[in-house]
Amino acid sequence: MATILMNGMGEVTFEEYGRQITDPSEITYIKRHSDWKSKVYELSLNLMNQIDSNINSKRNTYKYTPKLITNSEIQNIINNLQCKTYSIATYKNESFQEINNKALQDSNRYAEINASKKPFWKKDKNRKELAAKKLQEFIDFYKDVDAEKEAKYYEHENNVKQQKDSEYLHIFNDEKNSYLKIITDNEKDINNMLIDSLNDFSKKFDITNITSNYNKNLDNTVIITVSLPNDECIEFRKGNMLASGKISVKQRPEKEIIQDWYIFCYGIILNMVATVFNVNTCIKKVLINTKYSELNKVTGNIVQKDFINCLFERNTFEKINFTNIDPELTVKNFETTIPKINKQITNKSATAKKTKKRKYEIQDSSELSNISIDIIITSFKTLIDTYSVDFFEEKNEHRFLSAIKDILPKNESEQQLVRLLVENHFLSELVNKKSGSEQNVIDVMIDNNITEYDRFLSELKKLL
Repeated sequence: MATILMNGMGEVTFEEYGRQITDPSEITYIKRHSDWKSKVYELSLNLMNQIDSNINSKRNTYKYTPKLITNSEIQNIINNLQCKTYSIATYKNESFQEINNKALQDSNRYAEINASKKPFWKKDKNRKELAAKKLQEFIDFYKDVDAEKEAKYYEHENNVKQQKDSEYLHIFNDEKNSYLKIITDNEKDINNMLIDSLNDFSKKFDITNITSNYNKNLDNTVIITVSLPNDECIEFRKGNMLASGKISVKQRPEKEIIQDWYIFCYGIILNMVATVFNVNTCIKKVLINTKYSELNKVTGNIVQKDFINCLFERNTFEKINFTNIDPELTVKNFETTIPKINKQITNKSATAKKTKKRKYEIQDSSELSNISIDIIITSFKTLIDTYSVDFFEEKNEHRFLSAIKDILPKNESEQQLVRLLVENHFLSELVNKKSGSEQNVIDVMIDNNITEYDRFLSELKKLL
């Protein structure tokens, strides 16, 4: 029997026992002698639903952003946790009637066997006497048996209860501790929970590269770097049901695909931030640096580009109603820096104007933000606490750069900025209060688009 199939572009094919049918006369016969129209309509409708579902799932990602949990909610759960206990059911003793019936049967059986061999009228009397005499003995016997069963039952059940109660207590403590971790500011626990939570998140949204770090000293901030999926994950087809019951499948305009990709990426960011905040209620801020991969149509290589860098604060984020927002505007409300994103919609390549490199400009300052100031200052403090301020005057740049690389997060732009300060001896000059040293540090900040250079210099001088 022939099978009617439809591929992802709405084209119908025919198969029989795994063999594809291409003969026009066979196809005509199948169309005339089968439920051709109803089957094609069913397949078309299924494909249409699949395409619509793929499009809408990406567009509505932001709507499924989880609600933020609060400290009081977790505390209430902990307070209402109940430790389960094993209950011993009451032993059901045999009734007097049950014992009496068994004893009566046994006493009659005993009398039947042991009655003396006399004429039947005397034998019957002897049997009744023996039965009556033995009845109480059998009653007492079955009472003892039942008492022994009862004792064994309670002994066994008490052992089971002891074991089960220990297991239930262990489960209770595990559950309680799991909730306590959500409200306890333990840096190691939070980082471990972040890894687990973001691993699950990555599988859900097919994200291949994501790193996270919780910094308690930096105002309880989680710093995340993530590579977002590229636009290949967006449904490229557009379906239209025809009056004939067939489906017309066409390529969606690239501009529309890119727009859906933007909405999807902003939805991922909102979901990720909520997921991170729900790891622990002590997390106050989430600094997220997002990137994406794109094919350079000039060189043919895959290049990493910045998408958006945002700093989300819990108090503001938890007030958002995710069913009634524009995800792009919501995310941009928290932005620290937004790179210029030029998704390649056509094959035309735009040539950027060459700008003169400033004196102290690093290779890529787009990743730097005012948040970088806090990170670098915290790193300097750690370095000085470890090695003392004399470390800057050693002029041992290799040793210094090796140390700062271990302390700083894995952000190449921040490391470049520090390297610039070290290689030009600006830090050692600042320690020795040489003229012009403060201005040199300010020039470095200005040339790399950091506006809060006064605060940076002030914090740096306090440390030095």
